[in-house]
Amino acid sequence: MRQVLNIFQFWGAGNIGDDLMLAGFLSALEGFEVVYEGRLSGLSSFDVSSQQIRFPKIRWIDCNAVPHWDGCIAQAELIVGIGDTPFQLTCGEWFLAHLRKAFALIRPGAEVIFVNVGAEKEIVLKAGEFAGILRQIRRCSTRDVLSHSILRGLSEQMSTELSIGGDLANISLAELVKSTNSDRKFPIGLILGYDTLSKEDIAAVRSFLEQTRGPIAFITGDCRDGAGFEYELFRLWTKNWLSGFRKRLILRRPNYRSGSLAELVQPVAECELLLSSRFHGLLAGAWFGCRVAALARSSKVVALAEELGIPYLTPPFRAYDIQRLVTDAACVPRVQLEQQRRRAFDGVMACKCW
Repeated sequence: MRQVLNIFQFWGAGNIGDDLMLAGFLSALEGFEVVYEGRLSGLSSFDVSSQQIRFPKIRWIDCNAVPHWDGCIAQAELIVGIGDTPFQLTCGEWFLAHLRKAFALIRPGAEVIFVNVGAEKEIVLKAGEFAGILRQIRRCSTRDVLSHSILRGLSEQMSTELSIGGDLANISLAELVKSTNSDRKFPIGLILGYDTLSKEDIAAVRSFLEQTRGPIAFITGDCRDGAGFEYELFRLWTKNWLSGFRKRLILRRPNYRSGSLAELVQPVAECELLLSSRFHGLLAGAWFGCRVAALARSSKVVALAEELGIPYLTPPFRAYDIQRLVTDAACVPRVQLEQQRRRAFDGVMACKCW
């Protein structure tokens, strides 16, 4: 393998889906018998130690400790962007801002490859800027058909080699289901990334849950503290010590800092039914054989739900609509998931970076 720099810097932020994607990419390299240790470097602006524990063969560059980490980009001859949704605006412009800065530093003649990435319809608001970024990418595979069509539509005269792959988490999840205990402790599990939902939407979800019976697994798909992340919502919902709802809502918050990949996804495997607004929450639930249904907070979640053939609900949410959604929740056939996994491998091969 050539010397490669992973230009995305969000690794270690606390989102379990990120770790699943990176694990899938590394597993694909190993499947193709590519030796990447000592040759693959990655940026991280967050918990670098967690990444060093789970992915020790990558040379991690701590953006907070290295004064001139941008020099690493300026010196790199081969740059990759691995997974996730770099072409998005739903959660703000943070990703676009990073791409603007990073691409301004790339040396002339350097090769840029994006592997199995996503795109959302919402980027139409800044289509010109995203098109300018895409033009600088030599090869790019997407994680689904929707993303491919969005990127293809950015410009009719694009030299970028675009191909359709699959989400990288399909590769790691296929391996994790073999070694993870699927003891169904909870009739229902919830992963509620809610930063783009209204107060009324969140209240509707709570109202539905209060009407259900039995324990509820409240799973943090993103393990961070602070406003906009699941743990803060759990604290808000359970602050009344005398509430019967508080006793039924069970926090399942993996140890992101030092936990293994299997430990990160274990809470999902414990649910009979999983209701998720997070992309990788749905994917994990599908692989672990849960009945799944989506609270679609963005176009990428809608696209995944349609691809998996599971029911979804778009805002505004109402408690009775969520009840119907849960009634219609379905397991995804394993043969369909295997197709997703093969497409993920195809996307890595199409963007060969070794």
